[in-house]
Amino acid sequence: MMNNFTKHILEKNTSIGEKIALVDDQKSLTYSELENYVLKFSNVLRAKVNSGDRVVMLMDDSVEWPVAVLSIIAIGAVPVLASVDLGTAAILNIIKLSDAKLVITSLPDNFDRLQISKDEILINDGESLNQFYNWHSDENCWWYLTSGTSGDPKCMVHRHDNLYKLPELIHKNSLQMTKDSVNFGSPKLQFAYGFGVLLSTLHTGSTQILSAGKPAPSKIFQKLKQHHVTNFFTTVYVLNSIFKHKQSESFPESVKYIVSSGEPLPESLIINFLDTFGIPIVNGLGMAELGQIFCIQDRDNLEFGTIGRPIAGVEFEIRYTNRYKVETGHQGELYVKSPC
Repeated sequence: MMNNFTKHILEKNTSIGEKIALVDDQKSLTYSELENYVLKFSNVLRAKVNSGDRVVMLMDDSVEWPVAVLSIIAIGAVPVLASVDLGTAAILNIIKLSDAKLVITSLPDNFDRLQISKDEILINDGESLNQFYNWHSDENCWWYLTSGTSGDPKCMVHRHDNLYKLPELIHKNSLQMTKDSVNFGSPKLQFAYGFGVLLSTLHTGSTQILSAGKPAPSKIFQKLKQHHVTNFFTTVYVLNSIFKHKQSESFPESVKYIVSSGEPLPESLIINFLDTFGIPIVNGLGMAELGQIFCIQDRDNLEFGTIGRPIAGVEFEIRYTNRYKVETGHQGELYVKSPC
């Protein structure tokens, strides 16, 4: 049986081909257009890299980004998700660490590797891919980068099967994302948080709004209102910026809930948001090593002062530094066991 996440996503959404899948600052793609561009670009990539080769993704959020990452996975190559905000030295280090054979980029720099420009991704001419790579479930499939807070960014390897498990565990079950959801996130696609939302969008056949540049409050409100966003994914830093901007803006009625992750969420911010905007903030805890969120609050029964409960399939233990389990009421370190 063929095992390829890209093939799975394209076939899963065939029946909703005319539905909008992705919208960025300039254009949108339906699910049919997404499939067409992925099959065409995959065929271009297959002439340049082999299965197992690493490909560094170096673009800001746009509809080209998902097309590129799905195309890389389609042919069995391995996307390395990097940020355009990294300096040249850090990017060169990532290329060296990953031994990347190709860089797909929106930057003008020359990184001494075979490069494809962002403008070459959306093509209509040429042949379509006719043979997908058959992945092993545990095969090295995509790489995240750490944030760099402990020095230079480091690479984290994820297996192919996680592409199926992450959206099923998190957004479909825990957040009840559906095909009618319209999702928008301030975290960039190359981060675990942003990539997880994209996977869930594609998995559920919903719509994702993308935005390049910094997540300024005025731009966020514009996106939320213009596209009738239902699920907003963000961080405490952005929520604080939005709250300071509150005098001139309001959330549209379409927004059902806000998910915050990536930083500790102060109880005062939750209460202030609820009082001012009438929208609950759902707190989630995650880490790139586990793919994304592994613990989240119940959006219908928020409990202040907690990080919620482990998502389905995830197990928790609180242990002392000697690794023995602590008794109830004592402090310790959180140990997590996840299918991802």
